[in-house]
Amino acid sequence: TKRPKALMPVLNVPCIEHIIDHLTFAGISEIAVNTHHLFGIMTAYFEERAAERVPVYLSPEKEILGTAGALKKLQNFIGDETVLVINCDIVTNIDIRQALSYHSGAGALATLVLHDHPDYNQVLLDEKGCIIGIYRKKTEGRNISASKTLAFTGVQIVEPELVKSIPAGYSDIIDIYIKNIKRGGTIMGWVTSGHYWKDIGSIESYKKVHKDLFYGTAPPDVCPAMKVRWPVIAGSAIVDEKARIEGWTCVGDKSIIEKDAEIVNSIVWERVAIKSGAKVRNSIIADGAVISGEIENCVIL
Repeated sequence: TKRPKALMPVLNVPCIEHIIDHLTFAGISEIAVNTHHLFGIMTAYFEERAAERVPVYLSPEKEILGTAGALKKLQNFIGDETVLVINCDIVTNIDIRQALSYHSGAGALATLVLHDHPDYNQVLLDEKGCIIGIYRKKTEGRNISASKTLAFTGVQIVEPELVKSIPAGYSDIIDIYIKNIKRGGTIMGWVTSGHYWKDIGSIESYKKVHKDLFYGTAPPDVCPAMKVRWPVIAGSAIVDEKARIEGWTCVGDKSIIEKDAEIVNSIVWERVAIKSGAKVRNSIIADGAVISGEIENCVIL
């Protein structure tokens, strides 16, 4: 489908908007978004919302520059300020204010926000909270003695000195951190717990976020600007009074749900038509699709 992951809707709102809400609530007023895949769609989206909230500066890449190269490209935007970097495909309520507060007193070139996530625990900490190693793969040989091994959340705070040291062109931020650690530079880990965190990069995890919000496993503040009422139906959607919509279903803008249609535990994006008598269960229906039969456990792009 023609949507970058950052614009995948969570409760009918693009994931990146929930992230921007978290940033603004934490007091951040200058935001840049790195773009490459489907850059034109991202540009059109932010141009449309330009007058609504905090301004967003887009940093397009004709060729992928990597996670460090993208920061280097934004060096003029960053200037001499500390920068918080966050992935655009996570749903979380990590306390950004606390992370920034920790970093401000750490005296580090960068602070990575870490948590215990057994599937991804690859960052090694010593007893003082300094990162002493980062493994690329869980199966990679462990030759460093660590106090803790934790997972990177995709949230990091970086000093301008480190940004200025990144070479031009493609580079990976983990490589930059490893090189700095080997040179004796201080890269800290701030460990958080009791929060919600989910990467929506897979179909199952994307659905799981909606299930968690419905059942209360995910707290409401993961979508801080919203008051949720289930099912979540966009104001411009048209739903026939004899249609049945249940569970953790979301129905996006300009979608049409006809008479006797049934939608249960499904995510319906924008401009979708669910025809009379159609049945949709535990599925994801992307923009512009037309459903006239019965589907279950499907993804329609």
